[in-house]
Amino acid sequence: MGIPQYGTFTFQGAYIYHFDLQKGFILRGKITHLNDTDLLKAGHQYYGSKAIERILYIKDTLYTLSQGMIKANDLISLQEKNHLIINP
Repeated sequence: MGIPQYGTFTFQGAYIYHFDLQKGFILRGKITHLNDTDLLKAGHQYYGSKAIERILYIKDTLYTLSQGMIKANDLISLQEKNHLIINP
């Protein structure tokens, strides 16, 4: 598998890392606001309202915010807890 060509879609969303003083940054997972239909069209259109703009956590929940959605994921497992579409 080679390096993607310039402009080729690879991923749109948040990369979640763990930091260890010995091992450095370790990728734990990725969160996106794109649905399955969006992913089939990926690279052929702009997803401005679904681009994650903010990430925050409160207690055991990680929240990602875009212009079109707020998504809540478990902070440890990164499994989606719920989402709210705010601009279809």
